[in-house]
Amino acid sequence: MSYLATTKIDYGLLKNKKKKLINSFDFSVVNESEKNIWQNKRELIKDFKYCNKITNSLSYEISEYLYKYHEGKLSKGKFRELIYFWLIYYVQVNYNKWKTIKKFNNKKFSFVVLNTPKIELIDNLDFLQKNQSNHIHNYNYYKNIILYLKDQKKLKIHLNYSFKKKFLNKKKNKKNLIFFNIIILISKIENFFFKKKYLFIDSLNKKFFFMINFLKIQLPIKFIYLFNWKVLRDYTFFFKKKRKNTFVKIKKKKDEFYNYIIQNFYKNIPICYLESFDFLSNLANHISIKPKKVLSGYAHFYNELFKLWSAKNNKEIQFYNIQHGGNYLKVYDVDNYERKFNKENIVWEKFHKGKNIRSLPIINYFFQKKVKYEQNSNIIFCGNEIYNYVARITAGPLDKKEYDVFNKLKKLYLKIDKRISSNFYYIPKRLLKSEELKEINFIPKKNYKKPASLKYQLKKSRLVICSYPITSFTDSIQKVPTILFCDDKQWILHNNMKKVFHQMKKNKLFFNDPNKLADHINRIYEDIEKWWNDINVINTRKLFLSKFNIPQDNSIENWLKFLK
Repeated sequence: MSYLATTKIDYGLLKNKKKKLINSFDFSVVNESEKNIWQNKRELIKDFKYCNKITNSLSYEISEYLYKYHEGKLSKGKFRELIYFWLIYYVQVNYNKWKTIKKFNNKKFSFVVLNTPKIELIDNLDFLQKNQSNHIHNYNYYKNIILYLKDQKKLKIHLNYSFKKKFLNKKKNKKNLIFFNIIILISKIENFFFKKKYLFIDSLNKKFFFMINFLKIQLPIKFIYLFNWKVLRDYTFFFKKKRKNTFVKIKKKKDEFYNYIIQNFYKNIPICYLESFDFLSNLANHISIKPKKVLSGYAHFYNELFKLWSAKNNKEIQFYNIQHGGNYLKVYDVDNYERKFNKENIVWEKFHKGKNIRSLPIINYFFQKKVKYEQNSNIIFCGNEIYNYVARITAGPLDKKEYDVFNKLKKLYLKIDKRISSNFYYIPKRLLKSEELKEINFIPKKNYKKPASLKYQLKKSRLVICSYPITSFTDSIQKVPTILFCDDKQWILHNNMKKVFHQMKKNKLFFNDPNKLADHINRIYEDIEKWWNDINVINTRKLFLSKFNIPQDNSIENWLKFLK
């Protein structure tokens, strides 16, 4: 009999056993792991639509549960708005695991059942981060599905309880209430002095922020403590209450997966929606500001305090989402959420149409300084590191087996002329783990840059290579010579962008092959202006940028009209 290994937790106990590994959680196991079910992009698109449908239906049932659990402290509709984004990820992550287990549902497999500790989640951000990298968290989700299906007599896989493993119980750090009270005091002061009609929640282009406030006769001050969930979220465990046994009868459906979620969501729901909801609600109730319009780029995703406050006030205040990055892919995991709960969605692209969609000049690109790239020598490579586990549905590669960025990078780096490679720098998307640092040890350590530091590094760049076709590429191509380096079969492009990317390939702004890209870099590096200013390259760049609402002449007139 063979074992079905799901994560690093059970895989580590099966070193000398025959097994099938269903996750490439580490580069060391990529060759022996199975393909993720969503490497098939047609299957991914189909499942994305299914998950959206299920999420919408579940949101009504779960908001009903929360309404009764909290004895009507918030309306069902507002609870639905609060939990919807978490539910999108929760459904997607579980469905990926559900389908994977179903795929290997065979009598020849055995699953190791361990007594693992339960991992409590603070909020949706905590949930996402645990999905990405926490081995116990992911093992628990696989185990829950397997035990459920076994109980329903829908699973042929055998259960093995003979393995033992000890787990350390991590103690939660005690929080300083003095610091908490200081934060609350400052937020109350900000609340008292708030006089703005237009509130931008997230960090913005500084010059744009100053000018828009000045012209709207507002002080250009950011009230950073009013919605400081980043700090306050750490106190959710301190104010956590004992969970109540609230029973809500929910009708079962023919859909097995739907029934699984309905019977298990309360075990996994973040505590800010249940045991610590009163803490979150009290914080929101203390915010009494009444601006005319509120604009958010990130807060409506992971700032639970802002989300609850906006849900409570969406009748009196107009809430708008500002797209925070390029969205020219076919699958956009947050689109369904943003369109449901914001008055309007302000997007970057000109081709997105819809009832509550508006395209305005992109705030990030106002008042940009030109870069004298021809005087620079640095080649910047923007990495796109993949996490240990599938954390949500995206339009690009989802696991290490599908997207081995370091292997392609090595081929590229070693073929670039040595006179050039000394100027080759790597910018990771996030902090690299020790296993990832080993994979890029062919690049000198002094050539690693801080994560997400492209904006600063552009000033020193001669050429930028982006390994993913999203925001960084759009940021860079406006300022310095930029090349996209990825496998287009792994990315599901929006139909409006397919011809553009075909032109980019034709004019050497887009490569799949590391060897061909290295040859191109060796050829153009010394006289990069000649290639970048070639009429075909210029026209291709213009074609790409024409799809976006790039500010013209730094005029903020359209924004002023919008903020009436």
